[in-house]
Amino acid sequence: MELDKTSWAILACLQENARASFADIGRVVNLSAPAVAERMNNLPKFVFSRVLDNVSWNNTTLLKGDLALEVRKMKAESDGNIVILGSGSLVAQLAPEGLIDELMIVVNPIVLGNGRTIFEGVREKLPLTLTRSRVFANGNLLLCYEPVS
Repeated sequence: MELDKTSWAILACLQENARASFADIGRVVNLSAPAVAERMNNLPKFVFSRVLDNVSWNNTTLLKGDLALEVRKMKAESDGNIVILGSGSLVAQLAPEGLIDELMIVVNPIVLGNGRTIFEGVREKLPLTLTRSRVFANGNLLLCYEPVS
């Protein structure tokens, strides 16, 4: 998925400890290459949250309604891609609804020894087909999958 073909970004802040995650994404974007920062800052963004009362990032809308219903509306209104950044929780809620078209997973070559699974909350098997992959010079690996229909 290319950022220039992306219409909207969806971010999540569903739990109290995720509040920092949303703010961190904005800080990281602004430290990125200028073209990436400009595109993300200008891109319409939607934050689903149970804990935030407001958002200050440029072009960001706070949503507290039905996640699947809101994403269905976005998909119907969009002629480009919709990207979910940093939320296995959103993937877990949207996958059973058939609202995930592609998963892009970046594997960093670091063993942390603990932490959460990226698919925490997924309750049913989600068969995937590898559509492409890329190895970066720093050792990161991009894996792109589509759900098997």
